[in-house]
Amino acid sequence: MPFKAYEGDKSFVFASYSHTDKLQVYPIIDYLNKIGLNIWYDEGIPISENWKKSIVENLDKCSGFLVFITPHIIDSEYVRKEINYAMKMNKPVFTIYLKETKLPHELMFDMDEIQARQFIKEGKFEESLQLL
Repeated sequence: MPFKAYEGDKSFVFASYSHTDKLQVYPIIDYLNKIGLNIWYDEGIPISENWKKSIVENLDKCSGFLVFITPHIIDSEYVRKEINYAMKMNKPVFTIYLKETKLPHELMFDMDEIQARQFIKEGKFEESLQLL
């Protein structure tokens, strides 16, 4: 876990990803955090806390939704639920493609109106993120 997930009243971005990809995701969200972007992600939710409630509350409060796309999200029910919920709540949605991924048609349909798409090449994420 690179840093404690944001808790506070300022605007923040909700980061959604397959936990299988955390070794690729953590350096990126750590970088975004270091340059001043408040990031909430679901690592570190206390065991005693209702994690579904925590996810929904943070989706409701976030000012933007950032989803990391890899083939692993296709099988992640929760990433798909988070994407759908963020879109239903009219959150600005940003995607970062960590790997080329052919999304299922229903997910492509849901994500058709997303504001930004960016493919991040290994080792080049800082340069690529400037475009976001």
